[in-house]
Amino acid sequence: MSFPNQSRRPTVGPPSPPPGWASVYLPPSKKSHREQMPPCPPPCECIECRYQFLSTEDTKRDHLCYTKRITKSDAQEIAAEHTRSIMEDRAYLQRQCNLRGNTILSRWKKKSRDKREACLLAADPGLFPDPWFHRVVNDSVMPWLEKRSLRSSWLLPYLSVETLKTCHTAFLCLLDNRVRLSPEEWVLYDTWQINPAWKIGMVDLVYCETCVIMQGPNYGQLTEWEKEAAHRWDIIGFPRAQLILEAQAHLMGFLRKIVEQLLEGVDSGTPSSSEKWTQFTNVGLTRVCSTETWSPFVSRSPSAPPFFEIDSLLEIAQTRLNATEDHLWLLQTDPAYLRRMIKVVGGGPLLAERPWHTYTIISNEILDSVMADWLWQWMLEECQNVKRQSIAVKEKITPGQPLPRQYDLALGALYLLSSSVYDARMGHLMTLVAHRPGFCHRYKFSNDNRDSFLLERKSFMFRSQMYSEDPLDWCLYYLSFPDRCHPYDVGMLFAFLNEYISNSPAGERERLDQQLYDKLSDYAANHKILMAGNFHRPQGSGFSIEDVQKNVSTMGMRHLFKDFDLPQEKVKELGHLLKEFDTLPAPSGKKDHAWLDRFFDERLALIAYWGKLRIYHHDLLMDLKFPSQDIDSHMKVLSSHLTRAQMDSWKALEIDIERKIATPRAIPTPGPIQTQWGPEQKPDAPPVNVKTKQKTRPEERQPEPVSEPEDALSKEEAPPIPKIVVNKRTFDILTKMFPASAMEVSKPIPWDSFVLAMTDARFSAKPNSGSSVIFEKEQHDEGEKGHGKIIFHKPHPVAKIDHVMLRSMGRRMRKHFGWERDVFVLAS
Repeated sequence: MSFPNQSRRPTVGPPSPPPGWASVYLPPSKKSHREQMPPCPPPCECIECRYQFLSTEDTKRDHLCYTKRITKSDAQEIAAEHTRSIMEDRAYLQRQCNLRGNTILSRWKKKSRDKREACLLAADPGLFPDPWFHRVVNDSVMPWLEKRSLRSSWLLPYLSVETLKTCHTAFLCLLDNRVRLSPEEWVLYDTWQINPAWKIGMVDLVYCETCVIMQGPNYGQLTEWEKEAAHRWDIIGFPRAQLILEAQAHLMGFLRKIVEQLLEGVDSGTPSSSEKWTQFTNVGLTRVCSTETWSPFVSRSPSAPPFFEIDSLLEIAQTRLNATEDHLWLLQTDPAYLRRMIKVVGGGPLLAERPWHTYTIISNEILDSVMADWLWQWMLEECQNVKRQSIAVKEKITPGQPLPRQYDLALGALYLLSSSVYDARMGHLMTLVAHRPGFCHRYKFSNDNRDSFLLERKSFMFRSQMYSEDPLDWCLYYLSFPDRCHPYDVGMLFAFLNEYISNSPAGERERLDQQLYDKLSDYAANHKILMAGNFHRPQGSGFSIEDVQKNVSTMGMRHLFKDFDLPQEKVKELGHLLKEFDTLPAPSGKKDHAWLDRFFDERLALIAYWGKLRIYHHDLLMDLKFPSQDIDSHMKVLSSHLTRAQMDSWKALEIDIERKIATPRAIPTPGPIQTQWGPEQKPDAPPVNVKTKQKTRPEERQPEPVSEPEDALSKEEAPPIPKIVVNKRTFDILTKMFPASAMEVSKPIPWDSFVLAMTDARFSAKPNSGSSVIFEKEQHDEGEKGHGKIIFHKPHPVAKIDHVMLRSMGRRMRKHFGWERDVFVLAS
């Protein structure tokens, strides 16, 4: 995997279009006033300031240039009017929610959808009807100037009639969050919402060389431009700040008009009450009218704004790293798990056209899993570095002041890594989609070369045509490009995907198969870490890539932008070894010598595949001049099949089966008829010659086990795992994770039943992103092992866990929590 070069923030201006790109804007038919405008130079041409002022190059484009230039006194008047409106409307809403919250809550909930729609349009007749404003407008043939007339929707793209009328909690949560949190707490979220309109020139801009204070008691007041404060976003250039203040003023006015309608006819002398309102707001809803979300950064308007929380990011990185490590561990040590992956990845009509590529494609997916593990290692180290630096300088992180240098650099390194990794991994998405059965009909091999892996879309389509024919394909296609390459926000695309899958019929949901769903969940977790950096207050200084890599000594910064792709010839060789493994008959049936022979051959082929992959990666890291400690860290995840514990486990299984084969079963037979009184004298029996099967397979050549760090407590010293008392239903499910016979693993387990069983075993389930669910131990008993959290993926599209996955989940629970079959005890 190779990484694209990334700047501190995505580039502003006309993007480099991907295939299938249609014009973002239609240039005006007549020349604009650009040539008549006096020069409007930005105070700085850096990437941060290009989000606050138009660059000199931008002002040369008709669709991006300023519409007029105003004086500082006029700018002060505009900012003051917006700020006054925001504060007055917020004060009114706070007062009414505190006094008459119950009335507001009751009357809104009782309204029908039609009446809610009438109320919304009375407050804002121009409120956009569709919840996907950017998609509808950008894909339409509406003239450019007409698109610009939708100014309030460009500033507040998440507001729509459909969203607010359909779900009654949407408006109530929006009201609560905007009233409870101050305008300055919304600044970064509101400016993020304006980004698409800013970069493609969909709002009229007014130029003034001054800035606006966007934090503290002087919120909304003008001040002179100052480089460090502007880069921290404590002050914001007037062209951008005006849009933020205007958006906030429009929204607060909109909410006030709705509340005034709801309180019409209320007698001021009537006793007021807000207990139910307080109870409602204390629920702390983070997801509204939705069953699943990919990330807090894709939610629509009702939710509270995202905040930078390093502990949350550490949890994401740690649980994701554990999940990828476990996946690779199972691929190396459980042949059934590897066969299952081959079956899932290798299906599809496109691969059927060139079956000789199948195992090479599957090997590429395994290599992608290896790379994902390394990247999560890097991400975890960056998060730990940010946490460490934040503790060291906690007292020095204050609003309106520069961040301490080492903490600032740590934040810059985390942003640089997450943005580079996201772009690189999402670039892999299109290749993955092209091979999946639900989408491969839209792709073809780019040439007739037998050895070619290149794919391309069968036909060119504009965005509007692509969406009308296949919304799911449209969404995944644009998710595979950085948002600087198209007019859609990535968060909007994830939100669309979430809603579309939730509301689609079963046949459409099945197109997004388990492999795609799991990959998208991983990408969404990466996106959450990436977006978190944009919501840190104050913002960082925006160091250059060279400064960050020079001053931050983490693995990610040492090795970012290196090319980790193996040569295609080596990937093909890995494919041949994988095919040799998959074409061997799996051990099945009676456990006799033939079963052992198949078990031996399968294990030998498994070790051969991973041994070759391990050698290739070790050579690659050596060629990239990795330090020895970094090589050891990266190779550890490729050594699970070589650990002494794993070799002993395989050997113990073989010895146990050979012992059972050698021990003849006792078959009861009727005794002889006694013909005399008293004990019968028996002649000495001749010795019995037991036939033994000669071994036809060669003695296994054991690879040299890798060294492993010793646990703090040896197995003998470790305290016993406490028993877990569960009900009968839970006992039947969880014991099947540790099967004692083939009969126990014959039927798939419904996902909901598994979640209930884990809950009974004192684990709470929390949706994470997409299909991934975090199971967290609710309390730790003495003797329990594990850090308390583990990720499992909800099966998709059929929410049932097959016996291979259930057994692999049991192995993971044994690894992290010490679970065994005999841990569970039936409640009396």
